[in-house]
Amino acid sequence: MLMITVNKYKNMERILLISLVSDQTLPNVQLIKEFKEEATDFLFISTKAMEQKGCRAWIEQAADISNSPFIKVEQFSFDNIIEQLDLYDFSVFKRIIVNLTGGTKVMTLVANEYFKEMGAEIYYITGLTDYEYIKLYPGRKKQILSLSSSITIEEYLKSYGFSYKISAESKNSLAYTKILFEYYCNGLFNNFEASLAFLRGKRKDGIKASTLKEKPEVLNFLNEIKYPIDEGLLTSADVKYITGDWFEEYVGLRLKEELNLSDEELMIGVEMNKTSVALAKNDKTKLLGEQIGDNNPNEFDVIFIYKNKFYIVECKTSIINKISDPIKGWKEENILGETIYKADSLKSKFGSFANTTIATLTGFKEYIDSSPDKGIRNNRLKQISEQIDRANLSGIKILDKSLLEGTDSIFDLIK
Repeated sequence: MLMITVNKYKNMERILLISLVSDQTLPNVQLIKEFKEEATDFLFISTKAMEQKGCRAWIEQAADISNSPFIKVEQFSFDNIIEQLDLYDFSVFKRIIVNLTGGTKVMTLVANEYFKEMGAEIYYITGLTDYEYIKLYPGRKKQILSLSSSITIEEYLKSYGFSYKISAESKNSLAYTKILFEYYCNGLFNNFEASLAFLRGKRKDGIKASTLKEKPEVLNFLNEIKYPIDEGLLTSADVKYITGDWFEEYVGLRLKEELNLSDEELMIGVEMNKTSVALAKNDKTKLLGEQIGDNNPNEFDVIFIYKNKFYIVECKTSIINKISDPIKGWKEENILGETIYKADSLKSKFGSFANTTIATLTGFKEYIDSSPDKGIRNNRLKQISEQIDRANLSGIKILDKSLLEGTDSIFDLIK
């Protein structure tokens, strides 16, 4: 039998940390961080599917380790897993630490029995509380421990294969953004729908001073909201802020203030790409360094880490779009269902315990009751109720205007 040996460290006490790889990569990163100062070696037990996705590479990148050996097993074969483990020389290690949190159930069962016989330390990260992990073995009584270090947003995103860039925040203060919140909730924006529609068409390029002078109704709107115009023009960032980005800044900056979070713990306006790693055609056991994107960029309004938990907040000033109509003037489009669908489809990419919230300044009761037509009110109530039920089934929280206006703590609403 061919035995895989490791001779990198001949004259030092060797400590090995073993990670079982699955789609849930964060627990691997967490335990590697916990034992990084003690472990001299890292070993991954992986599968063909996980290698194709790049999960092991993501873990290494997030945990800031590289070139660790890995054992590729057939994920549902007891015999194959044991055979592959037997090829590795574990006798050179003074201490073995095993993270059972990942892998398939078969991989977990085999690894638990296999490494128990070696007297290894076996751990499991529950993910149910902020920092909890359990020492499963040795000892009959399962010892509940707390992780000593926190995960940053960057580490979290890397562990799930995301690269990202952050949109520049506006130069406006939280104090001014709170004023806009009051203006919007009091209905001031409703008086300037045409001006806002014009501005939305200028989000990419901004508005030159000469063009702005030709739009007195837009200038009137800017004066009403007391928006500071620099050199008589609006940059792209200005227009984006005025037409809705102010709300994500309001939510993000309030959360930052409430929870005393740093820039490493909360980000506003984040564009992300998910990546995967291609397998070499001529050698299925090796990975190419090249990464390939598996989807288009996704934009997130507010993301943050608090007590080792990951939160996403999608911010919509209104879930009722008003679209210009040549006959009726304006017609309504309810986008809450579309927003829930998007949030639900993205949630799974961030692990099992990602918390997702949709915040909107549409007041549901106010919207439903605003029509004098009973049939329209009933239809609106039915649609909103069905959408909220759909969100609840997906574990997505929805905050409307009445909730946001009535709270001193946004985090209390989403935790």
